[in-house]
Amino acid sequence: VLVVWNRYGHYDIYARQFERRGARVIVAENGYLGADNDGRQHYALALTHHNGGGVWPADDGSRWRSLGVGLKPWCLSGEHVLICPQRGIGPDKYRQHEAWPKDVAERLARQTQRPVRIRPHPGNWQKQCTTEELLESLKRDLERCWCVVTWASGAGIHALIAGVPVIYEGPWWILGQAASRDIAAVEAPPLPERAPAFERLACAQWTVSEIESG
Repeated sequence: VLVVWNRYGHYDIYARQFERRGARVIVAENGYLGADNDGRQHYALALTHHNGGGVWPADDGSRWRSLGVGLKPWCLSGEHVLICPQRGIGPDKYRQHEAWPKDVAERLARQTQRPVRIRPHPGNWQKQCTTEELLESLKRDLERCWCVVTWASGAGIHALIAGVPVIYEGPWWILGQAASRDIAAVEAPPLPERAPAFERLACAQWTVSEIESG
């Protein structure tokens, strides 16, 4: 068994080498929802890939319910479209290309007359802010937001919790079941049932004590 932190650079090379020999690869990363109500940080774990591209066990939804995260009703009165890019890391076929934010902004301009904003990925400036400040910044950007368009960003997770529809364009995403893949749907984004997707997400992240216990 090989355990790697995400699958970029030499980690992806090692992962492919192990997989060719029939070994299992566990991909770890920061958890999708941050710390729980008790302040315990979660870490994502899945076989083969991160952020929805891998395999992990599921339950009956009890783990998600235990987290106490309330999903707000869908927001149907927003104004602007918010683009939330990635950092551009991960396996070759997965990571976002550098020109994607500008490209998707141009495509959106052909589909809607709404203002389109690009939110820089916090990986470019987060060292200057605390986690609380970053979340407050995202909360402000999501105010009066009609729709979020992302490659496969964690910001989209917070958008769906806040009731803001999401369109994603990555090969896969942890909450793809609750989002759309069609830019042309920006004026009428689908509003699917979100709970099943969040129930799956909750089973893909664990605390250190849970990992230690097996």
